[in-house]
Amino acid sequence: MPSSEKGFLRTVLVSLDAGIPVNHANKLGWSALLEAVILGDGGYLYADVIEGLLDAGADIHLQDRDGLSALDHANALGQQSIVALMTQREQVKQGYSAALRLVKQHIRQFDYQAALAVLTTNRDGFTNPVDYFYYCGYVLTELARFDEAITAYREGLALSDNKAQFYLYIANSYRLAKQTQQALVEFDYGIAVQPESPFVRYHKSNYLRELGMHEDAVDAMTLLLAQQPHRYDYSFHQANSLRSLGRHDEAIAAIENAIKHDARNGLYYQHKAKSLEIMGLLEQAIAVINQAIEVCDDVDELVDIKNTLSNK
Repeated sequence: MPSSEKGFLRTVLVSLDAGIPVNHANKLGWSALLEAVILGDGGYLYADVIEGLLDAGADIHLQDRDGLSALDHANALGQQSIVALMTQREQVKQGYSAALRLVKQHIRQFDYQAALAVLTTNRDGFTNPVDYFYYCGYVLTELARFDEAITAYREGLALSDNKAQFYLYIANSYRLAKQTQQALVEFDYGIAVQPESPFVRYHKSNYLRELGMHEDAVDAMTLLLAQQPHRYDYSFHQANSLRSLGRHDEAIAAIENAIKHDARNGLYYQHKAKSLEIMGLLEQAIAVINQAIEVCDDVDELVDIKNTLSNK
């Protein structure tokens, strides 16, 4: 699920091949498909993640805790190419050129050299040059030829109507090349071309947490929550960063916003209780778990936590 969220296509495909249940939902109530739709942008990378999940049997009608399915979210987000992929997958695939179909086949088999050979010898097989440059960039990234990948992505960027996604791809290439500062610069370029969109800013926040830059991650989540205060996932991530910084009062305030928007999810009460426990407020932590036991859907884990806290 984290790989579907972050667009780590190869990891998603390896996980599916290993037999990980494609429709398992996490404690936020999201399946891998929901993660890829809600936290993706419907662009090249996320379309390929979603195609892989659908091929493995992902349920487009599985509902999240708000009663919305991946198909509902795709429609609401205007991801019409993803809606088509979900509802007319075979027709969409039939629309791929022979060259694109072959490149996708090699990528699915993790044979990136073969995919690159098709791209190198069959550029005319791509009717859309943006498609061509995206797949060149993706395959070269998988081959760890990062400078060449970035060059290809910049060619796609110059031609694309959706520049934010290409800035993300470039940033991810710099990230994999361990060029942290340049990666952050490219994330910021992506944010600048679509400041009203949460997409690139959210993925920058993931990278900031990966780097341990929790102060900056908190600031990013504050901006995201200003745009979408109902997003309990944003509040959860913000609370985690705040707790990593030892700012437990603020972490509790952040997680209370998640509780406000998903009051029957025991995960958030556990998080709040943990902060209280760390602060030495054991009785308050137990009171929070008791409250959760009264209102949440699944109480077995909560009862175990209460017993553990009561024995301290």
